[in-house]
Amino acid sequence: MTTTGCSDGPDDPAPWNAGAVVGSRYRLIERFDGPRGSQFWLAHDIRLRRDVSVDVIEPRTIAPAGAEALRRYSRDTSGTGDGRESHVARVYDIIEILGSEGGDRVAVIAEWIPGRTLAEVAAAGPAAREAARAVRALAADTSASHRHGHHLPLDHPGRVRVALDRSLVLAYPSTPATATDEADVVGLGAILYALLTGAWPLDGSESSYAGLPPAARDREGQVLAPALVRPDIDPELSALTVSALGPRGSGMSADTLVAALDGWLAAHPHEQQSPATPDAPGPVGAVAVGAALVVGLGVAGWGVGAWAVSSDAPLVAVGEPASIAEPFPSATVPQDDAFAPTGATVVVLGRGDGAGEDAGAAVDGDPSTAWSTDRRPSPYPDEDIGLVVTLPVLAEVGDVWIDSLSPGATVEIRTVPDRSGRLDSTRILGTGTIEAGVTRIAVATPDPTDRLLVRLTGLAPVDGGYQTSLSEIGFTGKR
Repeated sequence: MTTTGCSDGPDDPAPWNAGAVVGSRYRLIERFDGPRGSQFWLAHDIRLRRDVSVDVIEPRTIAPAGAEALRRYSRDTSGTGDGRESHVARVYDIIEILGSEGGDRVAVIAEWIPGRTLAEVAAAGPAAREAARAVRALAADTSASHRHGHHLPLDHPGRVRVALDRSLVLAYPSTPATATDEADVVGLGAILYALLTGAWPLDGSESSYAGLPPAARDREGQVLAPALVRPDIDPELSALTVSALGPRGSGMSADTLVAALDGWLAAHPHEQQSPATPDAPGPVGAVAVGAALVVGLGVAGWGVGAWAVSSDAPLVAVGEPASIAEPFPSATVPQDDAFAPTGATVVVLGRGDGAGEDAGAAVDGDPSTAWSTDRRPSPYPDEDIGLVVTLPVLAEVGDVWIDSLSPGATVEIRTVPDRSGRLDSTRILGTGTIEAGVTRIAVATPDPTDRLLVRLTGLAPVDGGYQTSLSEIGFTGKR
């Protein structure tokens, strides 16, 4: 464990504010809600030029006083995040910060997980099967961790993030002296409960600070079963969730939870699709777009939309790229066979483009509004910029249409990146040059998909530079 100070110099902001530098290396960027005694941060490693997570902790909350207790905490937390489990962020370093404002602190530096918070995804109401599959995978890693003598404390919803591939990841590993196998199982039950109901079931008022309201309780103070909160939830899954939440997990081990979820998933291979799901091949009618997210690939991570449908099919389609782009005969937006955008969730993690505030305008169904890049001196974007559009159902997309007043801009339609957020993890499905009005770009998606990346590869010429505006983005089904 490294011992250091909290700031680079006298000109740095006060400790624990955005802009402060921890350990002369990690500049704090954005704070997320954490449990009492912890501060969860997105930070940037100045030396290695990569984003990291930083958990700034009051030592009294994690271990008894004394150097040996801190050494044990460092050893246990490093073991939890040693890279063996894919659903746990890798721990890079643990720093003891002496003489910081308010007393000494410990900072856990770990891999940054691009994506969304648990609260954001839970609020969107993911399908029960998708939630069960995600928790099952995290439970399997928890079981493996227990076999290695480590723990995955899941005591607070802010510790977990939903990665780009929709997996649940322990993004802020921290293993206090009080960690137990049973407490880990209760945490898994709490996460499943949150995904099913949109509320946090564990005691304490801190849950609301993480964006989740406290779970509803009966007159005796017991948490209401998920099926009582959402009648559409299968009673067996509801009972399983309550069992995991019971005192000390009701004796349930992580292995038992994995087996129980496997059994439920096997007995429920499919869930009812949205009424908007097409019943036959052909044009896909009036399906709402769930979210559009601004992304900056490579230099910084980015987030993806919440789960919207359960399926064993691949998350993204892979096919040979098509290079056909043609404007519609008239400048009217397609209606009858188009996915009809109804809303957007904006996430901007690629710093420097400054164009994220109105990203939802590209999918709001109003051609008079638009998402625009900044005006730049070069036709080539400084970063890999694009919009990830998420559909509420898996569908075979035949083409993408873009309504824009930026003729000359060039775009690629791609599969979305994997957890790494790197552009080279995507595949090109189609390319095109934007014409004035509405342009259709044919894509090759032989398998159903529910997310596509619209990447800008060239900006359109405007007075004084180059800029691109996208008024609306939509999709038509494969014929």
